[in-house]
Amino acid sequence: GRKGEQPDAERYRAVREEQEHIADEAEEKPRRGAAFWIIAIIAVLLFAAAAVIAIMFFKEKPNPDYENALALMEKGEYAEAARAFYVIADYKDSYELSMQCRYGNANAIYLSGDYEEAIKAFAELNGYSDSENRIAQCEEAIKERDYNKALEIIETGDYEAAIAAISAFGDYKDAAEQIERCKALIAE
Repeated sequence: GRKGEQPDAERYRAVREEQEHIADEAEEKPRRGAAFWIIAIIAVLLFAAAAVIAIMFFKEKPNPDYENALALMEKGEYAEAARAFYVIADYKDSYELSMQCRYGNANAIYLSGDYEEAIKAFAELNGYSDSENRIAQCEEAIKERDYNKALEIIETGDYEAAIAAISAFGDYKDAAEQIERCKALIAE
């Protein structure tokens, strides 16, 4: 009979050890979970602190050359501003602003009436914005200016020279009528 009791005692001890083991694990799990969350929170805080430090360190600092170029642009000193922006072309939008200033300079030359120089300035922009159209406008303005100069010759009384000058314009505007007018004045 004692032999039969021994296995029951061993079985009882084994069950009891298993229950204690399960109880120990149950107590450890909350501790493990809490440790995980504490570590996770610390990691997030460290990451956030590193991000703030990085932003402060890498934050763009004002560039005095850029500020100077902006001031020149605002004053309408486009040629100087274009050069100033070009020197710092890799900073922010300096290259684009340099092109805008070069365009503004070409436009200022056009408005001054120096159409030949304006053509050169617009041509140097290599198609930027509507520079190709502006070249055509300059060419038209030159033609108009030169045609008006040819018409002014009529007022001097040198009708033969006026006919020669106006003839160079072919069928431009009222060139044919002006030539006939000069011929009529010669015939008088």
